Amino acid sequence: MNGPLRHIPDLTPRAAFPEAADDAFIRMTQALRAADGDPSKLPEPLSIRYQHNLAANLMKEKVFFMVSEKLRAGGIAEVYPIKGMHLLLGLYRDLPGIRTMVDIDLMVRKSDFTKLPGIVRANPAWQPDMARLLDLRAHIATDISFIADHTSVEVKRDLILMPVVDPAPFFDAAKTVTVAGKEARLLQPDHAALLYILHHIGDHLLHYRRIEHRHLAEFSVILADLGDTPAFRELCRAAGLERWYDLILFLIYTLFERPVVTPADFTIHPIFSCIVKRRDGVLGLTAAARLTAFLYGAWAVPLFTRNALLWLPKKMVRRGH
Repeated sequence: MNGPLRHIPDLTPRAAFPEAADDAFIRMTQALRAADGDPSKLPEPLSIRYQHNLAANLMKEKVFFMVSEKLRAGGIAEVYPIKGMHLLLGLYRDLPGIRTMVDIDLMVRKSDFTKLPGIVRANPAWQPDMARLLDLRAHIATDISFIADHTSVEVKRDLILMPVVDPAPFFDAAKTVTVAGKEARLLQPDHAALLYILHHIGDHLLHYRRIEHRHLAEFSVILADLGDTPAFRELCRAAGLERWYDLILFLIYTLFERPVVTPADFTIHPIFSCIVKRRDGVLGLTAAARLTAFLYGAWAVPLFTRNALLWLPKKMVRRGH
């Protein structure tokens, strides 16, 4: 069940990653750990940052419930918060200022995704991204984004470009919880954690070729709370993400002095040698195509084909100029 954060692990970075010690989330979690999880005991300026995070998150929570209600009124009965908003409503409920959110990420069932353009247009206060392409995006894109009450909202049907994981069983297992007098559908913690891996490896590492220290720190917090590592590995294996899980555990083990995992918890595959420390201190990669093929397996060919079909027209346009 979703519940409050029970344990904050030691997120001291290894000596080779001094930049990670300045990460805002790592500093906050380390300070909360030292304060026994009591925000009132935080030293300045972290106590001020916590209050700023809290205020910003309360506003985003208000927007989440407003947007969810309008989506339901438009015919999308089930709206699932993921990533930051899921954590705010569940794991971080007793520590809502532990980190702030850049935007609000939601997932809906694929059958409901095509309803989004009509709902967005029916709410003129919402400012959609690429407004002229809304109907097209409802059929070919993985997300539709818009600004609602000065807050960026992304509604997704998939987290990455290839439908590697079917989230429908996760939606079926979600629970209705009451937060601040309003109801929300929350994914089970292990299902939300699996989607976290899918997004941060598939999008941040493989697409942007970097993974932030805070992503690995936050997943360490999530893992420490989940507790049963073998059971979660089995969930990842059943979803075809065992290699993805090995990779994120390898990254966590690489970054932290006292990682929440041991070498016995994961397999170090030879391809992981392509992980490097970039000049800015974050973990990036070389040989991105090889790592992508290793992780995506049978999905690699359609993914590479899609990327090539999108790249060729851009190349021809550049040559024309």
